[in-house]
Amino acid sequence: MRQWKVFRTTLKLSVTAGKIYEELVEDINDYIKFYNTQRYQTKLNSLTPEEYRNQAA
Repeated sequence: MRQWKVFRTTLKLSVTAGKIYEELVEDINDYIKFYNTQRYQTKLNSLTPEEYRNQAA
């Protein structure tokens, strides 16, 4: 839930900064990629999902 609040705040700041729609879409996609691949997660022993997958392989 905390991540959603951070994301929503970042999105609000982007909108108020006057970003155009295409830039917002790009920022959202970048954040989703970061969240799903690079963000350290406690439930994965403080590894990123990529590190966890590589360790399991």
